[in-house]
This record gives sequence, structure tokens and C-alpha cells, in this order.
Amino acid sequence: MGMEHVTDVSVGDWVRERVGDVRTIHRLVPGGFEAYARILHPGERDRPVGALWPDDDDRDAWEAFLAHPHRVEVEPVAWAEAAAALGRRLPPPHAWEALFEDMPRDAAGWRYSAPRTGSLAADLLTATAQALAPFSTASQLYAGVWDGWGGLLGHLGFAPSAAAQSWADPRHADMLAASAIDRFNPRSDKPTWQRGTLSDEISRAPRLELPERLHVLFRGATDDFAEVEWAERVPWTQGDPTWTPSPSILWPEDRTWFLATDVDLAYTLVGGSEASVSALLADTRLEARRAEPGASL
Repeated sequence: MGMEHVTDVSVGDWVRERVGDVRTIHRLVPGGFEAYARILHPGERDRPVGALWPDDDDRDAWEAFLAHPHRVEVEPVAWAEAAAALGRRLPPPHAWEALFEDMPRDAAGWRYSAPRTGSLAADLLTATAQALAPFSTASQLYAGVWDGWGGLLGHLGFAPSAAAQSWADPRHADMLAASAIDRFNPRSDKPTWQRGTLSDEISRAPRLELPERLHVLFRGATDDFAEVEWAERVPWTQGDPTWTPSPSILWPEDRTWFLATDVDLAYTLVGGSEASVSALLADTRLEARRAEPGASL
């Protein structure tokens, strides 16, 4: 993969002109497409092999459980499958908490946790790219990454304390260094340039501004996301593909479709032709639902 940074963010002007209604899906995906879909990010479920999770409020049972090692099965789970197993109604996409909050458990011993917000799993983005590929003749695509991911960009700030570095996940420490302000103990030293995953040149370059979000823009080949290994190769990976965020925005050069994943949402939006959206809805690798033009977020 040889994605290159794009400094001429005017290539995204057409997006800026067609988004803006913050109450609807068109805050994220341009209006004017023939059809739209939401791709639901899967939840996760886990259970100990040969045992059951103790009740949350049973301290003695938890102490006994933790005193012995247990192998734990972990797997992604579709919303519809989780709803059926838990005997709950399938909620609308914006209300995932109704299904996954409080880590509910089913009769088979599975414990359910919330879907990941802000990023579509690597294999699901690959499935999406493969499903959309027949509907574009472009050889190039544009990928935008939200500039708010911790540690992504260099910035003026303060290095995290040694105490923070001693325990925190590196991504979390980077986020704290970038955003934390201690108003009760103001620092006497001056902020210095803190390097990010991306180069200093990219960190200082123009970004594509869309409603409420700024994006670092890259250009690549249309098949750059056709293999799940994309998460190891994109310029913004931080070493662990499990935590590499998917593009926040993605579109082919011929603008036949557009994909958006917002940091606050547990689903990804796609706009395109009726045929391309129908292909997403029919793909058994994806849990996709049709979204009407102008639908609420």
C-alpha cells in the first residue's frame, strides 16, 4: 500500500457543499445519492470455558472465580443475534445502549458488551470495499482520518508524566498529553512540540473541514482496502492493527459512493447508487440496514 498525503484539500469541496444538516445523516454523508445504508458495528460477547460469570454484586463469587485461571471465549456478535439471544427488541441504530448496556448475559453464559464507536472493524471495511468495488471505475480513492485520534498528530503540549507513562496504554497516554489541562496546578514550563504518529509536515498541513470534524486526507488505490491487512499498512497505523481506526471518510475519485464513520457513532454510513447499497444489504458479512435520505442520525 502506498497511500500519499493530500495537501490540496479542495478535492473534498464537493463533500463540503453537500453536507451540513447536523440533525440528519447528511451531517456525515453528502446528499444527492440515490440510496443510503447503515452498517452496524458488531458488539462483542465473551464467556469462560467450563464456568459461568459470577453475579456482578457477588464479591465472594468473584474472588473465588478470579482465584483460578479461566480460558475465555471472545467473539464479535451482530446486533440481531444479540437481540435474539437476550430476548430483547432490536433497537434503532442510534440506541445501541438499549441492547448492550450493563453487559447483559444470555442463557448460554455469554456476556455482551457494546460495539466499538468511531471505527469499522478491519475485516468489515474490507468486506464493504469489496462489495462496493464493482460500482466504481475509478483507480484512485481518497481516505480522510479524523484528526482527533490520540497520538495521531504532532502538537504543542506537555509530555505526560512518568507516572502516567508507567501504567497507561501508549495511545491513552498520548491522548492525555494532548488534551488534559490541570487548572489547579498550572505548569511553569512552556509547551513544546510533541511528535505524533504522522510526520510533523503532515501534522502542520491543511485539513479537510467538514461539520464538527477535521480530517487528514490521503490518496490511494481503489483496492487499498480490499485486503484486511490494510490496517497494518495505512500511514496512520500505530503498530497494532487491532486499534488502527478505519477511515472517517472514504470515496472513490469518480464519487460514485461515499462512506463515513463518526467517532461518536456505532455504525458506518454509506451513500451510493441503489445497486451499490443493495449489494451492501445483501452481503452476509455485514449487518446493514437501509437509511432513507434525510434520516435522523
